[in-house]
Amino acid sequence: MGTEGRIVLAYAKLLSEMQYGHQSSVRPDLFKRILGQYNNVFEGYGQHDSQECINTVLDFVHEDLYRKEKKPYVEMTESDGKSDQDASIEAWNKHVYRNESVILDLFHGQFKSKINCNQCDKISIVFDPFL
Repeated sequence: MGTEGRIVLAYAKLLSEMQYGHQSSVRPDLFKRILGQYNNVFEGYGQHDSQECINTVLDFVHEDLYRKEKKPYVEMTESDGKSDQDASIEAWNKHVYRNESVILDLFHGQFKSKINCNQCDKISIVFDPFL
């Protein structure tokens, strides 16, 4: 899924050049080239959406810095009568168990979604992670 650490190393090199380099400007060409290799949306030099770019970079870094050997399968469930707090904690713990990385620690959160069926009046409540 990730870039085998290539995007992380290119980003670290870019940050190092920006912080400690002796040039008044820095070209992020290595970082940009590697990003384009793993997501062809970012190939070339066209203008791109910054939100899509940062999400892509964070997702690649997340995959590259994943803390486990293999991603475990985790079945997400609805709240099914549990309190919102208990259901939220359970959903979050499952998400953390499956996605352990520094990016999760810093950039992931959780939404609560509530859907009411107009025909049967069933209420479905789920807690979904976001980046």
